[in-house]
Amino acid sequence: MMLASPTRARGTFSPAGDPPGVDALPWGSHLCHFYRTGGDLLDVLIPFFREGIARHEACVWVAAPPVSAGEARAALGAAVADLAERISRGQVVVVGHQEWRARGAGATAVGDAPWAVEAGRAAEGGFRGTRLAGNASWLDHAAPCGCAEHEGRVREAFVAHRVAGLCGYRLDRCGPIDALDAARSHQATLLRRGGRWERIEGPSPQRATEDLHRHALELERRVEERTALLEDALRARDEFLSVAAHELRTPLASLKLYVEILARAAQRGPLDAADASRRLERARVQCDRLDALLNNLLDLSRIRSGRIALFPEELDLAALAGQAHARFSDELARSGRPFRLDAPAPVLGRWDLLRLEQVFNNLIANAVRHAPGAAVEVSVRARADRALLTVRDEGPGIAAEVLPSLFESYAQATPSRGGIGLGLWIVRRIVEAMGGTVAVESRPGRGTAFTADLPLRAGGGEDPP
Repeated sequence: MMLASPTRARGTFSPAGDPPGVDALPWGSHLCHFYRTGGDLLDVLIPFFREGIARHEACVWVAAPPVSAGEARAALGAAVADLAERISRGQVVVVGHQEWRARGAGATAVGDAPWAVEAGRAAEGGFRGTRLAGNASWLDHAAPCGCAEHEGRVREAFVAHRVAGLCGYRLDRCGPIDALDAARSHQATLLRRGGRWERIEGPSPQRATEDLHRHALELERRVEERTALLEDALRARDEFLSVAAHELRTPLASLKLYVEILARAAQRGPLDAADASRRLERARVQCDRLDALLNNLLDLSRIRSGRIALFPEELDLAALAGQAHARFSDELARSGRPFRLDAPAPVLGRWDLLRLEQVFNNLIANAVRHAPGAAVEVSVRARADRALLTVRDEGPGIAAEVLPSLFESYAQATPSRGGIGLGLWIVRRIVEAMGGTVAVESRPGRGTAFTADLPLRAGGGEDPP
């Protein structure tokens, strides 16, 4: 076969199977393919039309020997289960070449041509466009297109009517000049050689220029998008560093103050035990705050790099809820806030102990920070093969426009309350890594409830980056 060398601008190859480049076709596409047998013809046209049907495009198949209209319908029906329904809806038209020729006998303008009529019907039927294919075995000449000028006119007409066309040529009816002329007058040629499909792009300088222009625009768009993403990332980084520095500085300043007070008191004489104990307890609280902040920062890095592993073990979620309740009880009791635990029965499953403790701590700390003075409740329930962990507060609630982004990194419902906006993001990533989901329900003035829905048998592994 002498097509490849003189006509190829560039080629695309694929193993035997569907030919390349028949799936997403821009309107105005005008391709050709060469076949030897009816089987070869079907190997191209079946995937061509199957893809068009899947993309909600109208499909018009002009059947001619060696494949009749009946054989075409049968072959396409084997690939498309509901073909009869699609034919009845007008999405698929299979017509013999003699009928097709009769339809176009009196056409004097492009709009009267049979393919243009079918394209108009497709538009009226709500389809995205029209795929048109036929083989040239019934024509007087093997290569009816014949010249690049004609191909250009066909392409313009196809673009205007939202049509993509595929012309077939039988190799035993094409001489070398006919084959070369057919290949040159189409945008691309499909043929199978040595068990592989080959798509040979046409040599049109205009098309090459258009391709370069399109690729340049696409490259420019991608550069702009990535530049914008980089700028957003840099702004987010700077904002995060600023907030993190502020949040770390506050407990450090308090801790330093308590240590200095204790040091000065020790210099004056023996320390009062009660006063020393009170100040040491305050220092411990600030140390816990620093520890939580640093853990969140470490988790941010680990989760994003995919380095957090889960180690499931047999646990009672109700018992873990009780332990979390005990950790926060003193803090809430000092502020006079009700803190309820509702975990009446054991909820047994396999989870990562440290990560579940982190989920409890972050959800409760979030309620303490953003619902000052309000009652907080921790509840645990089993439902079929799932466990539900809920932390509810009776605080001011969260505005509806804030809820969709609440589990994103650096997101804060009330920035004035402090924090670096990582707690809920970390909760979501941990819960999802265990195969669960986390959701929030809130209405202004009606409080907020965060619920983690976990499978009783969470797997181990690493979080996605």
